[in-house]
Amino acid sequence: MRKALGFTVTVCVTGLSLLAACACAADAGQPPKPELDKPVLKDGEILVSGTFVWSGKPKETHDIYAVLKPKAANEWTATYTFKWGKNNMTYLGAMKGDLKNGVLTGEGAPKDKSRTFVFEGTAKNGSVDFKGIETTGGKRVNQATGTFKTR
Repeated sequence: MRKALGFTVTVCVTGLSLLAACACAADAGQPPKPELDKPVLKDGEILVSGTFVWSGKPKETHDIYAVLKPKAANEWTATYTFKWGKNNMTYLGAMKGDLKNGVLTGEGAPKDKSRTFVFEGTAKNGSVDFKGIETTGGKRVNQATGTFKTR
């Protein structure tokens, strides 16, 4: 049985830029999480950061960030980076919708497309909560595989 990776995200928009930060407390006794390498942004790119929780281990949080590159109005290509175990993982995909108030959807997969995920959420005052759903093999599971939260 393959276990799915899931997501939680919260987003803040200030002026023309998106500022993101995460405020999620780790459970007491949980080992410290390794740091993610911070990206260098190019003109027009937006950094969204937060945490995700995989439903298989709901007491663990994992740091994640996405670099969004404008594609069209309310559409971005996305590069997601997160730690899984001791490894930096990179998924490529997209986000579409209203980052401040409204529906936001996205997708992501590693370069080899061995796993695929979609996420759906609603932004309110620049804060977004997503649920992630695995779609590996073209099949959508009937339940969220986790949550992805940004602020």
